[in-house]
Amino acid sequence: MMKRTILAVSVATLGLIACGSDNTISDPVEDFIYDFNTEEHNASVIFSDYPKDEETFYDLTSSYENLPSTFSEVKGWKLHGNNHSDDLYMGIKVPVEGLLSGILYRATLTVDFVTNVSKNCVGIGGAPGESVYVKLSASKDEPINELDNDMYRLNIDIGNQSQSGTEGLVVGNIANSIECGADEVYESKTLSTTQSIDVMSDNDGKIWLTAGFDSGFEGITEVFITKISANIVE
Repeated sequence: MMKRTILAVSVATLGLIACGSDNTISDPVEDFIYDFNTEEHNASVIFSDYPKDEETFYDLTSSYENLPSTFSEVKGWKLHGNNHSDDLYMGIKVPVEGLLSGILYRATLTVDFVTNVSKNCVGIGGAPGESVYVKLSASKDEPINELDNDMYRLNIDIGNQSQSGTEGLVVGNIANSIECGADEVYESKTLSTTQSIDVMSDNDGKIWLTAGFDSGFEGITEVFITKISANIVE
């Protein structure tokens, strides 16, 4: 089951900066935690920024499964793709339900994932680690693909690669702590937004959280998402 915890937390404790509003944060704060080691949490996968009908060529695959190596007892979502367009997006989206309808909320997000991509490597178009940007988003609309000149593009604004958007923020990249050239090692990594995202709930009291990877590396990327969490406040 999804864990919900109601907390009364001060502004100083949170240290959050509101995006597009003042810096005051009202109580209570509600934690939404989606731990994929326990269940799938109605999450689903979305791939974007690739040509229509080219899923096979881009080797787009995903599954909810046990992780490899030392994390083999942990479950998560595997995302795999071969970035031929120099701009491939791979993400997991999950609905947050039970909010008030038509209310402006502020969300701060965190993602936990596992990566075996070493730091300081060189790749075509960009580094396989540092040029695959991690993005966290909160949106009223469900993230879906729309066709633009026969290319799939997201219907929400998460920016492009190293740039943030109005509904999604760059929080880092997928490179782990292992220096390039050493044996590959799977490591867990946790990244969070440093400011909140303004998001309006829909008429059903729902918003969407998305954690994904916006790649500028022209090659294969495979990452495992193990948890998405958010603090959401009016």
